[in-house]
This record gives sequence, C-alpha cells and structure tokens, in this order.
Amino acid sequence: MTPRAVGADLVGVELGQTEYTWEARDAILYALGVGADPAGELDYLYEGRGPRVLPTFALIPNWWAVKDLGRIVDAQGRPMVHASQTLELRRDVPPSGHVRARAEITAVWDKGANTLVEVTGHAEDDAGPLFDTRSGTMILGLGGWGGERGPSSRADAPPERPPDLVVSSHIRRDQSAIYRLSGDLNPLHIDPEAARAAGFEDVFLHGLCTLGFAGRAVLQAGGGGRLTRIETRFASPLLLDRTLETRVWVLGDGDVQFVATEGDRTILGNGRARIEAP
Repeated sequence: MTPRAVGADLVGVELGQTEYTWEARDAILYALGVGADPAGELDYLYEGRGPRVLPTFALIPNWWAVKDLGRIVDAQGRPMVHASQTLELRRDVPPSGHVRARAEITAVWDKGANTLVEVTGHAEDDAGPLFDTRSGTMILGLGGWGGERGPSSRADAPPERPPDLVVSSHIRRDQSAIYRLSGDLNPLHIDPEAARAAGFEDVFLHGLCTLGFAGRAVLQAGGGGRLTRIETRFASPLLLDRTLETRVWVLGDGDVQFVATEGDRTILGNGRARIEAP
C-alpha cells in the first residue's frame, strides 16, 4: 500500500486486522517486562497460580496498530512518537488465548507544528469483545496543513492532598531488553547509537512498558478490584537505571487518578483509571 498524505481524509481508513495468540509464558514474560516482583506478585509470574494476567498485557496484541501506522500514513521521514494511550477491558484477559484485532484511524488533528493521529482498535475472541483501545501518535514537524486543531490536551492536575499510594520502582538497565521480547523491537529502546541519532540522550523505556509499571501501582491501590480502564499521556521519555515514582489517588466510585515521575520530570501525565470492586 502506498502511504497516504497527512490530512483529514485519513479518518475512516482501516489499518486492517490481525490475529494474535498467546500462552501463559507470554503473559509471564510481559509481567517480568513491566517489573513484576515474585516477592509480592507471584500470581502473575507462576503458572502454578494460573497465572493471573496483568490487564495492560492487552496492549501487546494492540501494538501492531500503532506500529503499522507508518505504513499507512506518509510521515515524510518525520519522527512518529506515541503520545497517548487508552485501554478499556470488557473482561479479564485469560492466561492463554487467541484474539482477532482490527483498527482504524478515527481522528487527524493539525496541532500547528505537529500532527496528531488517533487510532481506535477493537479485539475479540470466541467469547466476544475482549478489549478496546485508542492511541494517539504525534508526527513531529509535520503540521500546518490547514486542518482542525482538535481538543486541547490540558494537564489533569492531581488532587490537592497526599496520594493514597506511592510506588517507587527502579528501572533496571536491562528492563527495555526484557520488555521488547513481548514484540516491540524498536531500536531506540536497545541501541544507544540509534537513540542518539534520533536526538535522545540514550536508550529509554518503551512508553507502554512505563504504563505497565503504573498499571501495577493502580492495581495495588485498587485493593483487589478489577481494572477495567486505564489511560495516560506520554509526557517524557524515561531513561534506564532511574527511579520511576507512581503516585495514585483513589477518588471513589472506582475512579483512580495517577501520575508517574522521575525526579522533577513528569513521565506519565493525565493518568486515569477505573477499578471495579472485587
């Protein structure tokens, strides 16, 4: 397929569909990739306990839609960065399974200097719909083509009170090397030369891996409830061998707000989630 020029007429373009099959070892490898610790999260790491599957594992079958956007859209060689992500779960993800996933472009916004492309995805298995996703990808330096600007992404300030939970996670030097085995082989997360050539200080953690760390913190704050929705904006890259601090506020009625930082930098902003009571 010949890539299409950036413009509002991209809305409605289907990225196609794919099928994804996983086994318990894939769910376990993902859990290791997002920092799960056997000392307190053995259910996610040991097949003798099921295993339970981290809800954000559903973003692995969805990754193809984000990755393949560059095949559909002519970015004119400009960098494309993952800007935001939303996941809605209809049911718990089983330890093994097979899904059919499809995705289409649902919005294209001219942000002036850049262009934001939103992709909505759906996945189902033999039991019916399993999860829905919405991702935002920013094409840097390719804006000003006369399209609508779209809604503004305002900072979602956390409550003016101490968080209900603070989780500090050391990001190991090999964290992105482990996470990439779940399917995202972008060289920016493993090859220092590739990262520096793209203008980054060094290799950095995958955005969805960082969201996996935050998702674990949200689950911990949820007291055993079921995560049914999580969303965030990717604000800054997270270098390896750093400490990620996730602060979580339980707002009531199942609503949760979170922010993840490294030092004084926001890594994940506008974090929202929903937990159903156990």
